[in-house]
This record gives sequence, structure tokens and C-alpha cells, in this order.
Amino acid sequence: MIPVVTEAEVAQVRRLVGRGHTTPSAARKLGVGVNRVERIRTLHITLPTDLYLLTDLAHELGISDTVLRRHAESGTLPARRWGKRMVYNRQQAAAVRAYYAGHAPSGSGWLVLEQAARELNCTPKFLHRVLKRVERDYDITVRMRRARDRPGRAWLYNPDDIRRAAAALPRQFRAHPRGYVGSKQLADMVGRPSTTGPVMWIKKGCPHLRGKHDVLWFRPADVLTWLEGQPQHWQNTQSMNALRATLGMDCEAQAAD
Repeated sequence: MIPVVTEAEVAQVRRLVGRGHTTPSAARKLGVGVNRVERIRTLHITLPTDLYLLTDLAHELGISDTVLRRHAESGTLPARRWGKRMVYNRQQAAAVRAYYAGHAPSGSGWLVLEQAARELNCTPKFLHRVLKRVERDYDITVRMRRARDRPGRAWLYNPDDIRRAAAALPRQFRAHPRGYVGSKQLADMVGRPSTTGPVMWIKKGCPHLRGKHDVLWFRPADVLTWLEGQPQHWQNTQSMNALRATLGMDCEAQAAD
């Protein structure tokens, strides 16, 4: 026989669920079985009227709930857990609606995939890779919405965000820029067996250009100046000596010509 559920027990479960506890976590806190807590949640606890489910708000705005979850995890549009579900309070829901306000869900004023790719000077295939780099390197989040009047999983892109991203991105070169070398050639110049070294240097601030499809270009003299300002351990010293020798040979060859 299942014990009678008391008001105090319902209040305890409601308090734990409101703090973001899952069913197993609430059961451990109360010292009861998981099935009992699940039964209390199903029969006695409903969503408070001042909370909005993330999935309901995503459906209302015509966007994917995955996008809202990503914004919640990054802190752009914060949400909190209510049991196993993500919810917003009134102020947070108003902030989400304001964030996506200004254009009709049908796509009026928003850019389709091909238009956004043209603005960012890339192919549609590489658009989302470029958007991830813009968010990572320049802290610019491009708002996206589902295109209700287009078949499949088509996306629409906020034009103002796309223009800000295009202004932040450095110039991209289609051909080999004069005076620059690729990552493989730079690795050979500094005596590295692979391009891992030059690619890791970028994360530490090594000057470079990024071409079409994320092709990397380096000016050897700028790389040498940057290496001289880095902590001097044996790998950096070895790379500097090899690069100095290569640049010295190039200067001698140009003088002979």
C-alpha cells in the first residue's frame, strides 16, 4: 500500500524542484524512493504561473529550443532548471522576447543562408564555421530564427548582427598574399615536424592572416619579432635560431640578385 502524501511532503518536493533538483536528487535529499518523488511531482506539482518553459517560448518565437539552450548555457539569455526542464521567470522571458523582437518570423528583413554568406564573404557551406569563430574571437552572437515559410530546417539570420560580424572579421585573401608563408612552410622554416606549433602560436597571440576556408598566412619577420617577446625555453630558442638563419639566407639571396 502506497503511503498517503502529506502537504508537508509536497511542499518539500516543490521547494527542492524549484531549486533545480532532479527527481533522484530530491529523493536522496528526502530519504525516499525515486518513484514516490516522481508520483508527487506528477500528481501534486504544476508549473508556477510566473514561469515559462524554454520549449514553449522557443515555439512562440519560431526558433529552435537548442538555440535558447545554448544562450542559457553561455549566459547571454540566462535560464534556470525546474526539475529536468529549463524555465524563465517573467523578466527573463521578457528579455528573450526583446532579444528576438523587431522582425517577423516569416523572414521579413532577415537574411537567408546565401545572403548571409555573401555578406561574410564565404561560401554557404562554411557559414556556420565562420559564425562560431566570430562568437569565439570577437564575442559577437548572430541571432538566428527558423524560416517558417521555407521547407526543411532553413535558418534566417539577423542582418544587423551579420553586418557587425562582417566589420569585425579581418580581410580574407583568395590568393597567396605577398610576403607571407603558409603554416606548413613556416613549420619547415622553424624546424618543426608539423604545423601544430604555428597553429598553437595563434592562440598565444602570434600575428597572422586568415584566408579563405580558414587558411593561415604568416609574415616570417613578424613571427620572429613575436617569438623574441615570448618566454625563452628551448623550443622557442630553437625556432628563433632556425627562423633567423632562414631569413638571413633569404636576405643574402636578394642581395646577390
